[in-house]
Amino acid sequence: PMSAYAGFGVYQLQNGRSALGATLATTQAALGALSLASFYGLSSDPTWETDDQRTALNRRRTLQWGATAGFYAVWMWGVIDAHRHCRSTRGQMVSFHGSVAPTYDLRGASLNMTIPIR
Repeated sequence: PMSAYAGFGVYQLQNGRSALGATLATTQAALGALSLASFYGLSSDPTWETDDQRTALNRRRTLQWGATAGFYAVWMWGVIDAHRHCRSTRGQMVSFHGSVAPTYDLRGASLNMTIPIR
């Protein structure tokens, strides 16, 4: 499913795995916010005059790159987990419930379909 590629634990939350989904969403949001804040801080003042300021700037760059790498690592963890979960439940059927008869107010009809996923 396409939600398997979405970040922030979307697939896990949609498939009843709320603890893992919430963990992925929270971790990815925190790392994303840290990365953006660090990037903004670096872009506003990328200069140094002393070796101590240069060292501090390098630490901020390391923090920003680490947060960015962590953001994408958590995203990939969610995608890999979603694919593993999807494969393990592949033999199950997906059902759409409803009826083929028109509704009483004649606005439309619904359809009952069972689609095997193999």
